[in-house]
Amino acid sequence: MNKERINGLLARKEELIARIEELRAFIKEEDNSELNRLDVEELKLTESLLKIVKRQIKITKPYMEDAVFKDMSMVGFLEDTEGNGFYFEDKDGNKVSLRSFQDPFREGLSYLNLKGIKESDFDGLLFDFDGNDLSKSVEVVEDQGIRLKPNNGHPIFIPWYVHDNEWSDDDMSLVLARITEETDGSFDYKEWDISGNIGSMDLIKYYGKSNE
Repeated sequence: MNKERINGLLARKEELIARIEELRAFIKEEDNSELNRLDVEELKLTESLLKIVKRQIKITKPYMEDAVFKDMSMVGFLEDTEGNGFYFEDKDGNKVSLRSFQDPFREGLSYLNLKGIKESDFDGLLFDFDGNDLSKSVEVVEDQGIRLKPNNGHPIFIPWYVHDNEWSDDDMSLVLARITEETDGSFDYKEWDISGNIGSMDLIKYYGKSNE
């Protein structure tokens, strides 16, 4: 799924770049002021769309090789405008984030609800994550949230908060992303470079009632 999506985004990027070049030529050569004004407006919109597509490419860039991570411990929470979730790390220093994800085209209406979830809930638990099949370690609880399934111990239920019960959006997903380097040399989650989406799964296709 990631490969198909990234190929589609790359093709869209090239189309938009070509259209921008075409519009710039039109603007330079057009004598009709009304047509020129319309071309300028289209150029602005096309440039804005290109920025969004480039961001989508960065987020969904596939890293399918070595996409299986074993015996990972939860080491911290992730809470930001793009979705809530968790940081995991194994004994060899490999790092991933597992988080709810809101498509940049949409408003931030729904996300994993970390309220009431404690780090101590994860004490001693080890998780395997397969970027090609997240269902091996994550169970979807329809209209409620997810259940993380460790190799040992008890599953952990994470509720899914729905801000607007009337809204439906096929693009709301849970994603596993590889984290590559710590730019400041410290364990500062916000400074980690998330290099790309490894695996994803639809959490709730059509939102029903929230459990809050």
